[in-house]
Amino acid sequence: ELVPGRAAAESIAAREERSRLASELHSEVLPLVDHVASLSRDGFPDHAAGELEELEGALRSLMNERRNIELETVGFVAAVETLVESARAPGSPEVTIDVIADDGTPPPLVVEAVYDAIREALENVLRHARAARVSIEIATAPDHVRVAVTDDGIGIDPMAAVDARRRGHLGIAGIETAAALVGARFEVAPAPGGGKRLRWRWLTT
Repeated sequence: ELVPGRAAAESIAAREERSRLASELHSEVLPLVDHVASLSRDGFPDHAAGELEELEGALRSLMNERRNIELETVGFVAAVETLVESARAPGSPEVTIDVIADDGTPPPLVVEAVYDAIREALENVLRHARAARVSIEIATAPDHVRVAVTDDGIGIDPMAAVDARRRGHLGIAGIETAAALVGARFEVAPAPGGGKRLRWRWLTT
C-alpha cells in the first residue's frame, strides 16, 4: 500500500544517513588514511602505497557526494555551517561565520566550486597556519557570490601547496584553477595584522 509522502521521507532519511556516515569518515577515517598513506610513501611497500592512495581517492569521492547531498538538501550557507562544525576539535582555531547576505542561490557548479574553496581553505588553516581564529564571510545571490576566509596565523606558507599536491588536495593553485573554470576570481594575500585572507568572487557576465 502506498502511503503519501513515504517515498520522499525515506529518500530524505537515506540522504541524511549517507551524509552522516560521510561526515564521520571525513572527521575520523580520512585523516588516519591520509597519515598512513604518507608513511607508506616514506618506506612502505609500493603496492601498499598504491592501495592506500586508491582508498583515499574513494573516500574523497564520498566526501564530494556528501557535499552534493548537503548542498542540495540544506543549501550553501547551512552546508558551510556543517563543514565548520565538523572541523571543530579541541585545540583547533575558533571559526566564525558572518553571513553578510543570503539572497538566493547561484548556479550549482558555482556553489560546488566555492564550497570546495572554503573546505580547502579551512584544511589549509588547520594544517599549516597555526591560527587561533578564522573568520568566514559569505554573501550570495543568484547573480553573485563573495566569500572571504581570514585567519590570524603565520601567513602564506609555501610548503602548504607542496603538501596539498602530495595529498591530492586542491591547494591554493587548485582553488584558483577551479574558480577560473566557473568564471570566478580567487586571490590570497596577507591579512591586516598578520595571517592571510582568501577571497573568492563570482559575478554573472
